[in-house]
Order: sequence, then structure tokens, then C-alpha cells
Amino acid sequence: MGKTASHITDELEYDVVIIGAGLLGLSSADSLISRGLSVCVTDIKSAPMEGVSFCNSGMLHPSQASPWLQLGFSEAQRLSVGKDVLSLATRSVELITKRAKDLGLAQCGRAKGCLQIFPDTDSWAAAAQRCDQLGISNQRRPAGALFGDKPALFYADDRSGNAYDYGLALAEDIASRGADIVMGQGAAPWIVDGRVIGVRLGNRDIRARHTVLAAGPQSERLAARAGINLPMKRAAGWAVNYRKPVDLDLPDYPVMEAGQCSALSVFGDTLRLSGSIGQDSADPLIKIWTAIAPQLMDALGAPIAEPWSAIRPVSVTGKPYIGRSALPGLWVNTGHGHMGWTLCAGSGELLAEMIVDGKSDVRFSVPAQAD
Repeated sequence: MGKTASHITDELEYDVVIIGAGLLGLSSADSLISRGLSVCVTDIKSAPMEGVSFCNSGMLHPSQASPWLQLGFSEAQRLSVGKDVLSLATRSVELITKRAKDLGLAQCGRAKGCLQIFPDTDSWAAAAQRCDQLGISNQRRPAGALFGDKPALFYADDRSGNAYDYGLALAEDIASRGADIVMGQGAAPWIVDGRVIGVRLGNRDIRARHTVLAAGPQSERLAARAGINLPMKRAAGWAVNYRKPVDLDLPDYPVMEAGQCSALSVFGDTLRLSGSIGQDSADPLIKIWTAIAPQLMDALGAPIAEPWSAIRPVSVTGKPYIGRSALPGLWVNTGHGHMGWTLCAGSGELLAEMIVDGKSDVRFSVPAQAD
């Protein structure tokens, strides 16, 4: 796929080099290539989609546009952030649905909605009120017998699909259109005379007119090395995979629970529990779903693989950082938190509009240079 690191020479130049081969980096590359730019994508992992994008819950959920982490937001601030993110999410899901169809992924972006379970009627009513204020379609109803008939909201406009399959198909497609994808080596912005002119990749330098940080939780560290402040919270999440039980009538849409922001999703013959916030192991995730759906958890048996974990990069503003940094030549597309899959195509498109068309969007502006 693309060129290996051994084929890269100091003489190669690109319009754009992107650090990060997850959903955000690949989506940025896709939109930039569509505008005629030459692109190189780099990642320290051995293959695309092996970072935080790897074991995604699969939910395309504009309904979850409000911040999950409690970062001192007032209710008015939460609503303001939610409106900004919802606008980008709605556009993004439309783009993902179309792109998935182009890539031949019939199940990606399917319009079946998502259900969210709440621990009590007070939190359920508060969430419904917030949805009404944001204009998010929601249906108040019980979750169903399998989930103890707990209070729930159904979001008919949400969708779902396998983010990993989408990312791999996107990587293959952009490589076929001329992008170089260089895996297995760490990269950092290459700064000369106060300007980023590409990346330092191992013992080699790759020149580019524009460099994009889309490296998930590593973006903050890489930005700091360039003197740019990207304040983020690191929110650990877990995923546990099981064989889907054949004798239970499972819903054909993902089911979220609001208490620990986790989800139950089905991918073919695999059932995945994923999410939670800041836990040291997958045990609390399993415990949550055992309390919600004991019959289901009894039927699952042992996981089919070891639990998987990753750090989600959460911008302290509650919104992703998308745009030009204070350091010339350096751009940013990171900090999406739990919304990376939902926002990937919209964020990539917005970044391409900024780089190519000179568009600006203060809603997602990058912080000023660090002191």
C-alpha cells in the first residue's frame, strides 16, 4: 500500500504530509487528494487504522455532540459546544454515507438509528430536553426486556458501520489515487527558520508545503515540540469482543448506556462492548453491561480475544481542533474524543477547504502558540 519507508528519499516533496493514518488522517488525505494535491500519510504503527481508530464502537452518532467529559462547562456552554459539533457531525455523516457507498461498503452508514439507555428518569429527561434544545430527533421509550426496560432514547437520525473496514478501504483507495502511505516510523514536524517544511521521519526528511497533525493522543506531544499548545484530556476507553449469541433477539442498531458512556454493537458474528471513561481495565465495562443485561452477558461466555484499550484525545474546549496553527506550515486535525468516527469525513473536508480554498472556521480554531 503506497511506498514503504525504504523508498522515501530526501528529494521527494508533497503538497501535504499528514502525521496519523487513522480515521482523521485518512479522511484529510481523501479530501485533499480530491482537490488535486499530492499527499503522504505517515504513522508509527505497522498498518493504517491500528491506533485509537482500531476497535471503534461503530456508531455514527450526531446525537452525542455534547461534551461527555465534565470539564467545568455550564449548561449554556454545553449547548453552545453541542450546536457547533452537531453541525459538523451532520455534514460528516452525510459524507461518510456517500463515501462508504463509493467504496462498496453496504453496511457502513446504514440508517437504523442508535438507542441510549439511562440509569434513571431524571438523567433521561435531562438528556431529552438537551436533544430538544439542539434539534436532535429523539424518541422516548423503554429500552426493551433484554435491557431491563430502563428509560431510553432512540435517535433515528444516527447511523452505524464498521469504522475499521471503512478506514482500511479508504487507505487502499487513496493509495490507488497516488497517495504514499508510509508506516512503521515515528514522524515529527520539521522546523526550519520558524516554519514547518515537512516531517522528520526516522533518519529521513520529507518536504511538504503543508504538514498536518492528525495523530490522535500523540498530537498534543508533537505540537508541543513545535511550540504549539493543544490542551487535551486523555480519556482511556476499552473494547471487549464476543461471539454473537444465536439464540437471543438482539437489536440491529447499537445500544449505548449513558452512565459510563459505553456501547454494545454487533459486527457480523461479533458482539462488541466498548467505551467507558478513564478506567484502568475492562472490568468496569463488563460489570456495567452485566447489570444492564444479565441474560445477554450469561449467553456471551468468554471473550474471543484479550480486551483492547486506547486513549481518546479530548479537546478541553469540547470541540476538535481543526485548522492552521500559529506556526507557519503546520495544520491540526485532532481532539475529537468520542466523536472521531462521526466527525472524520466532515473534519477532513473542512481542513481541505481551509488549506486549498482559504476557508476559516473559528468554531474549531487551534490555540495560539505556547509561551
